[in-house]
Amino acid sequence: MKFLKTILLAFMLISTCVLGQQLPITPIQEIQTYAGQFQPDSCNDSPNPLYLNQSVRVRGVVINNGGLNETSGQTRWIWIRDVSAQPSTPFGNISVRSTIATTPTDINTLVSGDTIEVTGVVTEFNPTTNGETQITPTSVELVSFEPGQAPEANPISVGELNGSLNNNGQPTNHLTTGEKWEGNFVSIRNVTVVNVSVSGDRCR
Repeated sequence: MKFLKTILLAFMLISTCVLGQQLPITPIQEIQTYAGQFQPDSCNDSPNPLYLNQSVRVRGVVINNGGLNETSGQTRWIWIRDVSAQPSTPFGNISVRSTIATTPTDINTLVSGDTIEVTGVVTEFNPTTNGETQITPTSVELVSFEPGQAPEANPISVGELNGSLNNNGQPTNHLTTGEKWEGNFVSIRNVTVVNVSVSGDRCR
């Protein structure tokens, strides 16, 4: 009986250690780093992030309030900036997207300036047509219970993102200078709106 109790105790200790293990925190800058070749004459950059389809844990500051998502699909969608990143840090931001309420903290309850930890799988939004790197969360946890300072926008120019029109009449992506701002909170000033494209319940 004593031997059996010893085995059960050892099993419980091992189980506790395994369940208590967490993924190490990975900087968003590493996740957003790409592998592969760009497709410069299309809207799809698709260079495949290094962590594609892998589970990661990140710590970031919320850029936009939760709940400001598209209404038709009730998708929960926020952008975060790595806690170590500045507005001008390349590859320092990423989107977190879920089709259901996240736990223990629901994305829709977050506000700009919150610090959170996100555990999930690195995926791409519409990989064949868009390819934006995102995290599909399995866990979202609020780290700070008082919102900090809202992240500031990084000023960039249109020329860093787009070049001349391609064969389809669409601007050619400047991936060498624009890819690093994917998912980033930026400001573009002194521009003229020449066209508004409507997609579902969104415009761009």
